[in-house]
Amino acid sequence: MISPKQSSNLITPLLLMFSIPSFATVMLFDSAFNIDGTTLSASDPVINTNAFDSISGLGSIDVTISSAGVHTFDVFFDHEIDEPINTFFNENGAFFGVASVGQSWEIDEPGTTGGNIFDNFLASTLDNSIGGLVTFPDDVSMALGWDFTLGVGEAAFINLLLDVIAPTNGFYLVHSDPDSNKSIYLSSELRIETNTISEPGILGLLLIGIAAISVGMRRKSSRYTNCG
Repeated sequence: MISPKQSSNLITPLLLMFSIPSFATVMLFDSAFNIDGTTLSASDPVINTNAFDSISGLGSIDVTISSAGVHTFDVFFDHEIDEPINTFFNENGAFFGVASVGQSWEIDEPGTTGGNIFDNFLASTLDNSIGGLVTFPDDVSMALGWDFTLGVGEAAFINLLLDVIAPTNGFYLVHSDPDSNKSIYLSSELRIETNTISEPGILGLLLIGIAAISVGMRRKSSRYTNCG
């Protein structure tokens, strides 16, 4: 059986160049999201892709999780860089920085010929490694994950950034095509916020309540006085 990527090699690069716009040197072949063991598409309501280009696979994605409890979040991306010119099996992967607490990652062949990254993505068991048994250069895909716990009234806000410009700090993954001298950078941030009202806000509500009670008592007292 010929895979979709293998079959693409049977088409001449010239025909592919006519079918793909000249600016589309970076294209998203596949992606998926996994929240608490459920695989989701980018159209799910908890996933905001307003600042993400689904064709190139570049841009920013925001994910919101607000239910209390233990959570896992994983994302998988399989990009192609200049595939009509350089094919897809000439790529390399790398990582920079130190992963945050609760953060996991993996760079591997996407599973067509031996990589286990997609299986690990589905199981939320990304192994923090490059390649495993796969020797690069090869077809490269990237995955990032977060493990975290939310209390009652807390929400997790996850941001994913995919760009052709390297981040200036923090932990990130790199998918590179050395023949094109192009790279895709994947980074992520997790922010947990409490949705309760702040102490000044609570004090303000108490003052409003006291004032309302006071007004009510004055009106009641005035009503009884007028009855006399």
